[in-house]
Amino acid sequence: MARRQSWVRRRRFGVQGRGVEYHVDSLPVKTISNLVLKEQSAQYLYSHYQDPLVIWIESYKQLDEIERRQVITFIVREGLTEMINRLNVLDETIY
Repeated sequence: MARRQSWVRRRRFGVQGRGVEYHVDSLPVKTISNLVLKEQSAQYLYSHYQDPLVIWIESYKQLDEIERRQVITFIVREGLTEMINRLNVLDETIY
């Protein structure tokens, strides 16, 4: 199947024989989703030594393209909704 579908591969280093590794994006979608479900989430413990922006960037890098779009859409939608709510409160106090 890997040959037929031209999966991205490379020789496995440190192994004798024909050991190869396949790129995760070459695997069937069902296999990828099962692997993602079983993968342990990264644990981030915030301390005053860690920059929250660095944590955010590293978390964002772990998302696939669809998840990134979903996160950005959520942040924009929720952020705009909250901004409108705050502006409405300001308008009520002014008038």
